[in-house]
Amino acid sequence: MENHIDLLKDFFIWCAVVNTGVMFVWFLNLTVAHDFMYKQHSSLFQISEQKFDAIQYSCVAGFKLFIVFFNIIPYVALCIVR
Repeated sequence: MENHIDLLKDFFIWCAVVNTGVMFVWFLNLTVAHDFMYKQHSSLFQISEQKFDAIQYSCVAGFKLFIVFFNIIPYVALCIVR
């Protein structure tokens, strides 16, 4: 049983690390290459720059909540159970 809990803890912490890396790259692209990203999306969709920014930042925030609820909290719960 201990081995399974350790395996799950490793799984959740690595999921959190990978997902945080993805979020960091997404946010970095959003800040550094904003004009390029907006140009790419606005060629496909009729969207204002303000709406694009609002959508992107709310998606980053939602992804951060996803990481906390589905990676960090299960990891902490397994640490408490052990």
